[in-house]
Amino acid sequence: MKFMPMARRHIITSIKRNIKESGFKYIIGLLIDFHKDKSFREVLKVLDLGKRFISIAEIVFLNTVPLVVDFITITAYISHVINRYIGLIIIAIVVVYI
Repeated sequence: MKFMPMARRHIITSIKRNIKESGFKYIIGLLIDFHKDKSFREVLKVLDLGKRFISIAEIVFLNTVPLVVDFITITAYISHVINRYIGLIIIAIVVVYI
């Protein structure tokens, strides 16, 4: 696993814990008829989907969004301070890189 700053690691673990607790409370709060009709495999499948959702949320909110915000901020700042054509060049380079 890559080195993660302490704040990021704390955010990830607290998000995972909150989602797990919410899922557990939801499953426990369901009526007994629901539990009789479901097999253990189906419950594990739902929990696996929850883990996948956590992974996707981590990628989107903790990796992609900060990168896009940084890119927009830097481009706007450089366009304002230096020249708007430099900002367009930076945008073109990033688009080509992606």
